[in-house]
Amino acid sequence: MVIQFVLLTSGLLLLEMFFWVKPFNFIAKKIKLRFGKLNPLFQYILPYAYILRIVWIIIWYVLTHDYQAFNIPSIVGDFRSFIISFLTGTIFTLSATYWMLRSAKLSWKECFSIVKKDASGSLGLYLIKSPIYIFLWGGVVEEFIFRGLYIELLSPSLQWWSIFIGGAINLIWHTPIWIIYAKNQEKYGEIVRTEHPFRWTTRQILQVAPFTVILGFIYYVTGSLIGPIVMHFGADYIARIVSHKRTTPDQ
Repeated sequence: MVIQFVLLTSGLLLLEMFFWVKPFNFIAKKIKLRFGKLNPLFQYILPYAYILRIVWIIIWYVLTHDYQAFNIPSIVGDFRSFIISFLTGTIFTLSATYWMLRSAKLSWKECFSIVKKDASGSLGLYLIKSPIYIFLWGGVVEEFIFRGLYIELLSPSLQWWSIFIGGAINLIWHTPIWIIYAKNQEKYGEIVRTEHPFRWTTRQILQVAPFTVILGFIYYVTGSLIGPIVMHFGADYIARIVSHKRTTPDQ
């Protein structure tokens, strides 16, 4: 279990350095530029970063699955698990949505108007294409890795501590891109506008930490990833709309 955990985690974190951290990311930039010229939608449908992460998961599994058997995470589970996971994820999604909209002083009607306006605005279909990206890659892939793989790998030995360990790795994994967003607001202005990049990054970590625990708890209890996927997708998408509202001047 220890060898599998170390290899899985080190591979994922080294890939993040390759994608985001100077001077390692110059190759990643060239790959992104090349694929972007071939297909402008590639970052939403086939983002190279997630493709390489999936390739690493496959390599990791081939190298280590004979060392110690563990269950492959179930996205659906049995019927009862599916229903409980889905309903739990939906309830938490609606609760998180209510909290985010209230904090941003944004109504449901305004949310829909932002999506509709953006579809024909300067950002094109940004908020229309985003659901594809968030569901497939943020939802399915990230939940499969950080809730599914980590909990299945660690829970036989560490029980519910596996929820916190998987969540902590998820936060560490996300931190480099949050730092990039905060330090490069001229490029990522639709995501963040702040005069205090360190505070913004710290706030992201503190806000997302309990979110990762809830996601892990749902999978740990139900054995189905459908609830965490629904919750991850819903919360991330609403967060995109809220951040778009906050960083777009009123017309």
